[in-house]
Amino acid sequence: MLVSLSGYHMGWPRIVERFRERGWRLVDPRYRGVDPLSGVVPQGAIVDSLPSAPLVRRLLKMGCPVVRIGNAPHPKDSIVPAVMPDWGAMGRLGADHFASRGFKHLGFVGFQPWDNVTRQKILHDGFRARAKELGCECRLLRWKTGEAGDTAESKYRHRRALLAEWLKSVPKPVGLLGFVDGFAAKLCCMCQDVGLAVPEEVAVLGMGNILPACEGSIPTLSSIVLDDVGVTEAAVRMLARLMQGKTLPETTVRIPPLRIVTRESTDLLAVGNLDVARALRYMWDHLDLDLSVDRIAREIGVSRRTLEREFRKHLGRSVNVELRRKRLEQLKLLLRTTDTNITDLAPLVGFRSTQYLHRAFRAAFGMSPKQYRNAE
Repeated sequence: MLVSLSGYHMGWPRIVERFRERGWRLVDPRYRGVDPLSGVVPQGAIVDSLPSAPLVRRLLKMGCPVVRIGNAPHPKDSIVPAVMPDWGAMGRLGADHFASRGFKHLGFVGFQPWDNVTRQKILHDGFRARAKELGCECRLLRWKTGEAGDTAESKYRHRRALLAEWLKSVPKPVGLLGFVDGFAAKLCCMCQDVGLAVPEEVAVLGMGNILPACEGSIPTLSSIVLDDVGVTEAAVRMLARLMQGKTLPETTVRIPPLRIVTRESTDLLAVGNLDVARALRYMWDHLDLDLSVDRIAREIGVSRRTLEREFRKHLGRSVNVELRRKRLEQLKLLLRTTDTNITDLAPLVGFRSTQYLHRAFRAAFGMSPKQYRNAE
């Protein structure tokens, strides 16, 4: 079997594993010199090239079944079946993520030109359509790829100026979706360069969950997780079916995203008051501490009375009610993702009494922490 994937692909380990299970031998043409097919008669191929690529045309001429791992649909998917991430579903998931945090104003930032089948366009359309369903406003900023100058520094400055000017007309707080993680990380930097707080005024969501970009961003970047394993599994199944001489139910298969990993760049409720936003940020970052309303107010530089008034005005609840809500939310996450004893989890989320934790959890969710964990 021949696999032609440009560079490193997240699904490589699963492809190798599935090939071995089926008794297929993997051949990578990148290492085969001038003629990648010299001495090779592949029975099937997985590629990430377009149907018009010379290698793909040659494989088809040989009668070799070919499956494409792609980024967007192609008019010749009926000839070279394709499997790809479902960018529209990712856009919808991004809008859901922001709406669940109370954002009413969303934005998509990308590059022009684009046409109807590029992943940016599909991602944007899913994001915008879902935002409309949720009652959110969605705005679009597209930078021209060739107008910013020759150097990386001049491009950054030019695009930062365009972003700053565009954001002046966008109500705050706003949630922005960037089409890849590295690009979204730059949006975080640009916003902070021009004096906009991330995530308090501008929250940013990336796509791909590429750890160097997400963890290296300041603040750390929330991101949509692609199902790379699902893509490669589907490609192998499609190829096996073609090699058996069977037809495919569909020749363009889209794999939905797995989830969103929430990090600092969106880990906030959308509120129209910066003091409340900063208080939330401080509370959420210090759930393990013995926090009081006086301490929180002191940390952000306002009076207790002002803080309580603004919380009730913008969130409809007191500071302590919000603190307990967030602690229980974090506890639910730990119950789902760890095997740590519940008694040991209590201090991690600020509960000094395990008995009080159990009472608060049952009052909020109608079950004990143990029952919740077992149900998951």
